[in-house]
Amino acid sequence: MAPLTPHWQQPSHPEVQEVVINDQEFTTKSYSKVTLPPFAVFAKLSFPPCTVADEPTYATVQMGRHSHLNLNKWDMAQPFTCLCGHPTCRGTISGAKDMTPQQLRGVWLNGHIRDLLDDKPCSTTGGHESDATARALKEAVLQAEKVVEAARLAMRTYAGVSQKSGMAAINSAKKDGFAAREGIDVAEGLSRRGPTSRELSGEMGGDTVRV
Repeated sequence: MAPLTPHWQQPSHPEVQEVVINDQEFTTKSYSKVTLPPFAVFAKLSFPPCTVADEPTYATVQMGRHSHLNLNKWDMAQPFTCLCGHPTCRGTISGAKDMTPQQLRGVWLNGHIRDLLDDKPCSTTGGHESDATARALKEAVLQAEKVVEAARLAMRTYAGVSQKSGMAAINSAKKDGFAAREGIDVAEGLSRRGPTSRELSGEMGGDTVRV
């Protein structure tokens, strides 16, 4: 697969990370410039500029059962050997699908990843897969999940527009660079922190440390 050519400003997040480019395959890395607690937001992903991929590739992240964006957590088209050197390093990274329960222990997992892991025994043992009614019901559930994922994406897109309006309201309520608590009710939840994509993929031990 051809390397991704950035169409956005470079560097994109100079205040939080430094990217070190290396010509050798899979050795380009980024260093954090900030120290964050577990489950903190390192860099928020928004739609746009993020876009949904039609199928999983080397450069996608699975954000739902049937939806993907760049980077991947369940099934990677091109696995790689992690060189982080951390005691909890997972070695070859190919997605949660190929990881053992021991490798996944202690790692924060999205709900759809847990659901897919729960489905694995059924797919390997066969179970009731030969039942035509069961197959039809499963297909109906899969189609319904695709509709839900599309609705979630539409909601995230709409929320992004609404959030910008909320931020404008906050900025108008600021005094000397700070916003009073009563001035940010319209943007409740903006200060909440969530796990980073690197934490979710098991690449990190749950924290980000300044180097």
